[in-house]
Amino acid sequence: MSGSLVKGSAQHVKYLGMDIGQVNWLLYPSSYNEITLDLKLKDELYDFNGKYIKTASSDLLNDVSGTIDWALIDKFINFNHGEMSGYLKLDFSHIEFKNRVPERIIGKIVTKELKLLKPIKETLVKSKWCLLQIIHK
Repeated sequence: MSGSLVKGSAQHVKYLGMDIGQVNWLLYPSSYNEITLDLKLKDELYDFNGKYIKTASSDLLNDVSGTIDWALIDKFINFNHGEMSGYLKLDFSHIEFKNRVPERIIGKIVTKELKLLKPIKETLVKSKWCLLQIIHK
């Protein structure tokens, strides 16, 4: 780790017992009643850039962009139709939280290079329908 509370970087950071990879940050007051944290996270399976803004009444994430590899997502969904590859591209201009719960989200997530590498012996029509259900939820 190098730097200070205000500006710095670390090669390997753990948060709540999880390794979150490389982190770069810059903390500064953005007005008399808000503070902004510019944050960059990077690991083998993801990379994120964004601004966390803390105000008296809410928490905001602005200009969030990045990618998430399908290998990380696959652990959290129930897709039993074969092995997938690809990634998700994130582009959020604004995410507002109230009491740590997302209240307003403006942006999009787009699948990129999504492929079914090793389908199980089942009809692909059914597999495509399940994938569409996952993407549209």
